[in-house]
Amino acid sequence: MGAAYWQGLLDWLRDTVLDEAKIGPTDLDLLQVTDDVDEAVSILRASAADRVSGDGDHPVPHQPD
Repeated sequence: MGAAYWQGLLDWLRDTVLDEAKIGPTDLDLLQVTDDVDEAVSILRASAADRVSGDGDHPVPHQPD
């Protein structure tokens, strides 16, 4: 399985779920898809470090009306 495997899901989220306002544009920023193990580890480490230190810009999930 590679990143291309998830493209259908990402397209559906953007073209259907986002268009129907079930999620907000920043919700899509919460997802990161990669084929590279080192990149995945880097993403996880950066996220953990941001949470521990309180630094970093974390998108706020969309709250439906």
